[in-house]
Amino acid sequence: VFYSDGLVENRNRGLDAGLEELAAVAARADEELLGHPERLLRYLVDHMLAGYEQDDDVTVLVMHRPSGEMQ
Repeated sequence: VFYSDGLVENRNRGLDAGLEELAAVAARADEELLGHPERLLRYLVDHMLAGYEQDDDVTVLVMHRPSGEMQ
């Protein structure tokens, strides 16, 4: 998961608190989300932005490499 600071930081949530919250939100993601990047992206954005007024841009990229693929 790659993201801009707009996902984790805003006027009411500092960077450190946002990073901690993102780690906690990601840790609560169930196994079903982990294999579906588009669903994981929506889950993270929905949970991180809920209840916050957002005035900064938010960029999130979620990549998934299925196990068993050649490196």
